[in-house]
Amino acid sequence: MTLSGMLLVGNGGALAYPWLVGWLLAATESYAAGFAAMGLTVAAVWLLWALTIGR
Repeated sequence: MTLSGMLLVGNGGALAYPWLVGWLLAATESYAAGFAAMGLTVAAVWLLWALTIGR
């Protein structure tokens, strides 16, 4: 189950990040917002993993 979850999160991120960065680039004319959003989602996934699997 853990491997399936990791694959879903990884593949979802691989599909969503380019779209998210492109959308935020068009909206803000800067890459900073896109990279900040990516950083926040990576931190959130890491925190969830640490809280559920790290025990």
